[in-house]
Amino acid sequence: MRIGVAQIETRASDFGPTSERIVAYSEQAASQGVGLLVVPACALTGAVPVPYVERQGYMMDLAETVVDLADRVACPTVVPVATMVGEEVIPEAMLLSGGQALPLRFSAYAQAMAGGAQGDSVLSDTGTGMDAPTFELEGCRFAVAFTLDDLEDLCDYDFDIDGIVYLPIYGYAADDPASALGTALVEGGFVEDARQGGVWIVAAGSLGCYDTQVFTGGSFILTPEGDLAASAPSYEEALISAVVGPEGEAALSEPLEPEVYNQPFFCWEALALGIRGYARAVGKTDVALALDGTLGSMALATLASDALGPTHVHVLLANPLADVPAAKTNGAVRAGADGLTPWRRALAAAARRDDCRRLAANLRVDMQERDPELVRATVVGYDAAHGDEERMRAARREAGIVATELADLAARTDALVLSPADKTYLALEADGRAAVTAALLPFGDLYRSDVLEMTRTRNTISPVVPHAGVALCDVPLLDHPELAGLSPEQRLRRIDLALASHIEWERTLSDLATTGESAFAEALIALFDACAPGRASAGVVLEASSRTLGEARRPYGTAWRDRVRDPRELEVPSDEEIEAAFRRYAQNAAAADTGTAGAKTPDGLASDDAGEPTEESQRNELSDLIGYLRDLAEGVGTGSMHAPGESIPDGEGHRGSHRSEGDFNPFGPFGTSPFSEN
Repeated sequence: MRIGVAQIETRASDFGPTSERIVAYSEQAASQGVGLLVVPACALTGAVPVPYVERQGYMMDLAETVVDLADRVACPTVVPVATMVGEEVIPEAMLLSGGQALPLRFSAYAQAMAGGAQGDSVLSDTGTGMDAPTFELEGCRFAVAFTLDDLEDLCDYDFDIDGIVYLPIYGYAADDPASALGTALVEGGFVEDARQGGVWIVAAGSLGCYDTQVFTGGSFILTPEGDLAASAPSYEEALISAVVGPEGEAALSEPLEPEVYNQPFFCWEALALGIRGYARAVGKTDVALALDGTLGSMALATLASDALGPTHVHVLLANPLADVPAAKTNGAVRAGADGLTPWRRALAAAARRDDCRRLAANLRVDMQERDPELVRATVVGYDAAHGDEERMRAARREAGIVATELADLAARTDALVLSPADKTYLALEADGRAAVTAALLPFGDLYRSDVLEMTRTRNTISPVVPHAGVALCDVPLLDHPELAGLSPEQRLRRIDLALASHIEWERTLSDLATTGESAFAEALIALFDACAPGRASAGVVLEASSRTLGEARRPYGTAWRDRVRDPRELEVPSDEEIEAAFRRYAQNAAAADTGTAGAKTPDGLASDDAGEPTEESQRNELSDLIGYLRDLAEGVGTGSMHAPGESIPDGEGHRGSHRSEGDFNPFGPFGTSPFSEN
């Protein structure tokens, strides 16, 4: 049979217009002989449904839309929707055919609950408690996967299916190549998946900005041999199709050549798509930002120009300290002498004043000067300041005035305010003295070293950024002996590496301190925690990584802080030790119930210890048990699917989940690690 994918960009839950487009694509697909059309996961409902209080009306309108679509589509069509069970978002796939709408996931669950044998609508294994919806058309049997874990499970074990319809519900993440879909077939593991399972993989990639996630398209169809039968370009709408099944393999004499995945460039384009999509969602066509002499502000101006065109970008030239008399600042410092005080960092930004003007001219964006009266008032404040501390207070006041001027510029041009604040800033610099005032932070989920790599890659296309490098003003103020003697760029990369290890890779303080740099790790984590309130009011952040700062947030007011621990404290007890501890606790519980202290356990086994356990041993055992129960709770319901009677292979699959440790590069998504995987 011929199967097609309609890669379309839509507005979330815009039921009427989206339905018309789906019907139009189904008619076009039917005219090409397509027997099954697949629509991406976010096309109809977006990635996240409406709040709980509005769910009833929303679901009624969604149901009416699906029923109407079932009557109108010109060929069988799979239309995914986002539904809710309680507070949990559950993706569902509706098979629309002949006026009927079949919810595939719910049907699989209902059949499994009814105790039915493995049949046409469900792949199930009671040993794992997981069910995979399936359907059959024209003699081909397909399973549906919504996550990489689902896809891997279906490929790793011997199910009786011909192909997998993959409907990813996660947006693009720079540190996860699989999120790029067809642009990173090999890096994302899809070629290996197809060969491992001996199945066709039909991936429908969503396209556009849904909520804060960016989806880049990249739909594809792979043969069981891992050859590319059809591919849709990223960032563009497309309709692709291929013959699936034995006849499709025979007809595929010349497979397509996969794209070469360039991470920095791909991420740059994804953020440009995100800016366009978010601006359209809030009804804006223009953006406004401040060029303040930092690398991030120059990168943001370039990105905004690429996304919307130069005539829709308004920049305020806001280089700090640009008009401070030279006598107040010391010419040697202004020239870039070694120094790590906040004042000298600010001067490094001022030194880029001419670079900002050249950048604005290169981009041909609308360039606005600051109000001269406000600038003179700022200079007076600097003249009256004595010492670095007073000067930094004056610099912060100037930053607040610039934010007010930028808001006025945005109001006059009806523009969306953008901020160059990145993940490094939000993690270590967003304290109460340096708040972010912007509507959108395109770089807010990427580290500053990643922004540097993207800017340098963009400059290889056309060198618009005069200085694509790191100055003191681009390095967080984390002065520590471990960073002494390093260049600004080396300092930045060292800080970002530690941050990424803690946030994305979820390394503890003890893990970060294994190399003997405990003081640096403690200072980093302490500053990260201190900046949590500043991050809360930062603005909307485009998601671009596998773990956002919001997911790493600790509850406000929590007094406990981790400490560097002896490796012996972190040793995991063996299964035998855990079993023995459980046995002792079961014996004590039974004795307490029956009043027979010292009796044998219900199974007749005596306690493992001849004498009374010490207080320290009891405390250690209880700690081990709590950790064991925590690990057990995290693993409930997440086991891999496998065919009945088949043993589970070592490693539970050849690729991890969407946020797996194996896919994460702690040196940054665009860098290379100096360490081995071990």
